[in-house]
Amino acid sequence: MLDPAPPRPARHVRPRRLLGLALAGLLMPAAASAQTPEDPFERTNRAIFSVNQVIDGAILKPLAIGYRAVTPEVVRTGVGNVYLNLSEPVNFINGALQGNGERFGNAFGRFFINTTLGLGGIFDVASNLEPPYNRPYAREDFGQTLAVWGWKDSAYFVIPFFGPSTIRDTGGFAVDFVTTPWGFFAPTEVTIPVAALRAIDLREGVLDQLDDLERSSLDYYASLRSIYLQRREQEIFNGEVPTTDEGQDIFQEEFLPQ
Repeated sequence: MLDPAPPRPARHVRPRRLLGLALAGLLMPAAASAQTPEDPFERTNRAIFSVNQVIDGAILKPLAIGYRAVTPEVVRTGVGNVYLNLSEPVNFINGALQGNGERFGNAFGRFFINTTLGLGGIFDVASNLEPPYNRPYAREDFGQTLAVWGWKDSAYFVIPFFGPSTIRDTGGFAVDFVTTPWGFFAPTEVTIPVAALRAIDLREGVLDQLDDLERSSLDYYASLRSIYLQRREQEIFNGEVPTTDEGQDIFQEEFLPQ
């Protein structure tokens, strides 16, 4: 049961003390912290989450706010489109690994159309074609591929600096990074600033949503966890989550964390 009293806002807690408490939590046995079936490492995850919140509040969120303030929306949209286009090789590679010809063709077609007609991906031409020729963006990553191969159920895990994930998706994240054009071809001195700008761009895109969620949540950590796991479930099943005869979600009914 959630504590009826809202958590104390992070801004009233000294960052040094919060970091100390969070790091102390990392040293406690993970097995002793199991509170929900999907999150057996909750004590450790909450500790990492607290550290991530301090880093976000001190660095990433201010940079995202500044980025929004000085960059016109049309430019931010173009930057986001370029990054989505650069992620298409990840999408069509994983579509192929999953044996999903439709997802492979969609991602490959998007990459070709937006790289050429979209001037390197600045414009998302593929999404704006008239049906049935339009190709909307569909994410396919190695975590999803592992799920298609059989690892559908995995324990929730918060990655330091990066945020919500699962044990399965954390391993997939590393594979996806090296299959992006900037992760595979670019030297380190290019990869780091490109990845940093991507992080700022992504954070700017959810500034309002995360602020609203934090204000309305009794437990911000639990709310983010629920949203992440539901979104991943939809992605794994391509929006068509199988159900039992009683209408229950099979993925949730048979959840056995690993």
